[in-house]
Amino acid sequence: MFWRGFISVGDNARTIPGSPLDVGDRRGGFDFSYRVPGLRKWLVVYNDALTDDNPSPLSAPHRSIMNPGIYLPQIPKIPKLDFRVETPFSDTPAVAKYNGHFFYWNSAFRDSYTNRGNLLGSWVGRQGRGTQLWSTYWLSSRNTLELGYREAAVDREFIPSGGHIRDFTVRATFLVGSGFDVSTFVQHERWNFPVLSPRSDSDTTASVQLTYSPKRAKMLRFRQP
Repeated sequence: MFWRGFISVGDNARTIPGSPLDVGDRRGGFDFSYRVPGLRKWLVVYNDALTDDNPSPLSAPHRSIMNPGIYLPQIPKIPKLDFRVETPFSDTPAVAKYNGHFFYWNSAFRDSYTNRGNLLGSWVGRQGRGTQLWSTYWLSSRNTLELGYREAAVDREFIPSGGHIRDFTVRATFLVGSGFDVSTFVQHERWNFPVLSPRSDSDTTASVQLTYSPKRAKMLRFRQP
């Protein structure tokens, strides 16, 4: 069975899940990162993909979760500012008929792509689409200021009436004194999930973290006589 897990690439539709002939629950992945010619210093495009019961997302893009993105390591004329945007989605038309029971869950392997019930993979989750963008201004290698925005929508075929969430974040990290870092974080979130509440709601979260990193003590070296 261990060897079959490597050489078998089909769907094994004729085997019984959990039987000695079944090689288990398998997935294929493919990711790439590419610096655009002529703009290698300014622009990187990338994508991370996952498919279920297929050797690779390249063979079944219509049955794959995609997380495409664009990264600008620095903005022209503003070298200390970077920018990134990602648009993940997991509600491809080919899997819509499964009502959210294709990725992360199936009838044979209930844990599927989870760890003790906690979802693994993209934050967009099942049957969803999202957009996330954030930008960081590097005052120095230790002092940064970050602004972010994220929104996601869940298909109504998975959750009754669907759902939508949107949040804005501000994050700052500064070096204070010798070995001390102060990190602050503020997030304002608005969400609308009729299955949870008949009206939309919002919340705000803030945190402050103080980190101390002691310097390494110099090692004493003893010379042998």
